[in-house]
Amino acid sequence: MFFSPLILSLLSSSLLLPANIYGLSASSGSFGSPYYQNETLGATRSRELVEAYAMLGVPRENVLALEADGMRDGMRERWRRETVVEEVSKAIAGTETWPRTFDYIVTFDRGGVSGHANHRSVAAAADAVGARLGGGRVLRLTSLPLWSKYGGLPYALLRRLKSIASPSTSSRGCSFALSSPWEYRRAAKAMQAHASQLVWFRYGWWALSSYVFGAELCEM
Repeated sequence: MFFSPLILSLLSSSLLLPANIYGLSASSGSFGSPYYQNETLGATRSRELVEAYAMLGVPRENVLALEADGMRDGMRERWRRETVVEEVSKAIAGTETWPRTFDYIVTFDRGGVSGHANHRSVAAAADAVGARLGGGRVLRLTSLPLWSKYGGLPYALLRRLKSIASPSTSSRGCSFALSSPWEYRRAAKAMQAHASQLVWFRYGWWALSSYVFGAELCEM
């Protein structure tokens, strides 16, 4: 949901080939749902994640979802920095097709976008993960205050215009990716592939969130 504008922007501009984009979720998403048993939810969401990335244009073999003992899923779950670094590194090393070094790592900033503790735990470990994976530079998705987070397309357009008009934005290592109407529709189809996540309130989130229209990323 959060990173689709960036992924689609990179692919549409031909800055990266699909084969050079990789997606890793630090958990399988097994935190409870009234419609699934928890023991099967993680497997279901892992499959859906792969399909959602495929809808965006990322090869299925380039997508991983972790299921680690020290990284239980849940918005209030805090993960140890060392555990995140170790589990991510181990998962990548265990693949046959993934590279062992990366030029860029894209993740949350320290606000975690939604404020969830597990998002913030990933952010806290990002620099160490980057160092472990060949010194990759870390780009962080900017957490927004409530009014702009739910400002939808108007806020995303305003933010894009501001980034064009303000040279200071790029000079401080930030860039803004704005989705075209075609890219927005493609992201919506990708979200539909993540069916177990589409509980009632996420339809409202999708309608109002500025993150599905555009995203600011900063190197910090």
